[in-house]
Amino acid sequence: MLKLSAKILAFLANHRVRYSAFAAIGGITIFLFVQSIGCALRPIGYDFTSYYMSAQALLNGTDPYNNGTAFPYVYPLTLAFAIIPLAILPYWLAAALWFILTALCLVGVFWLLLMIFKDNGYGLALQRAPGVILVFYILLFEILQNNFRNGQVNLQVLLLCVLFIYCYTVERKYLAAVFLALAISCKLVPGFLILFLLYRREYRVLLATALLTLGFFFIPIIITGAEIFTYYGVWFEEFIMHDLQHQTSAPGTFLSYNLADTLRLYLHLPMRVARPLAFGLVVGGFGVIELVCRKARGRLKDIAIFSLYLLGMLLLSPRSQTHYLVYLFPALFVAFTLLAAEGQKGRKILIAAFVAIFILLLIAENYKHGVWYFLAISDTFLVLTYLLFAHLEYEKKLTLEE
Repeated sequence: MLKLSAKILAFLANHRVRYSAFAAIGGITIFLFVQSIGCALRPIGYDFTSYYMSAQALLNGTDPYNNGTAFPYVYPLTLAFAIIPLAILPYWLAAALWFILTALCLVGVFWLLLMIFKDNGYGLALQRAPGVILVFYILLFEILQNNFRNGQVNLQVLLLCVLFIYCYTVERKYLAAVFLALAISCKLVPGFLILFLLYRREYRVLLATALLTLGFFFIPIIITGAEIFTYYGVWFEEFIMHDLQHQTSAPGTFLSYNLADTLRLYLHLPMRVARPLAFGLVVGGFGVIELVCRKARGRLKDIAIFSLYLLGMLLLSPRSQTHYLVYLFPALFVAFTLLAAEGQKGRKILIAAFVAIFILLLIAENYKHGVWYFLAISDTFLVLTYLLFAHLEYEKKLTLEE
């Protein structure tokens, strides 16, 4: 371990640093709460307003996709159905509880990642956790702030995804299917994780996921009756087909970090070529990674590859929004943990590449309409892939020595 890394980790373990980190996290969270409630009480509301009104529409027998809010409801009805307990409360109270739930989901994601690594000899000691959380809180502040300020559902979905991989790594695969199905039925983009199961030939788990997703999609039929088919028809035409047919404008005029838009804008490929090419590159790339890692075992390998799939999800998502970038967090956490471990070659270069991710994110926050977010995602992907392969090689070397 580099002396610098050792000194930083020792600093984070200091009890005064821990208490200061707790205080700083608390202060930042209070600031985000005030900011979030301020957005919630605006005349136009924020994203949670749309979820809340769509849930009320379900209860009232009206169209949840035409709820009269400034922020259209664009998700499957499962999310609106799940929010019904909040929809019967006063709006201000529901907004406050939604913030608390979102914050708890962030804590849950971090805690589960710590637990996954705990038995692998790579886990960060719990006394360092507050300091590490604060570091990520600050470095990813713009992304986290965007989620809290807009009342977004990404952290809830991310927690479901991490619960999926946690259950998968402890051999509770059908419970993992439940969490993945819930994530997909709340927001479609985690559907990319189906590839994770497909490459591993987990056909029974895959079938269970598909059936559960279908069931969760149509569970609001309890309230809507046959009208659910009309509602989903509207959703499919106005949102799904719109996203698939959407073609972005000239470089520098919009936020986009997916691979298809990048190929179109910077290689001047037509979208009919860029989209299938991007899909083929990402899916084929994961095929190579899975092939290289197929004989390796262990929770660390699975969580690292899972984190790469979340990055692939960002590269293929037709929508590019700042709040989606919260799906970077597991990959950054895994990379940080591996960098803090012994046995890595070229550590100085890797640390420089890791720091470059946050520099690129900082630049992107100020120049959103450029290639910077794409470069940050790509840098994260490359760093984590290298660390994964280096870890597997190191483990193989240790096994041979024994």
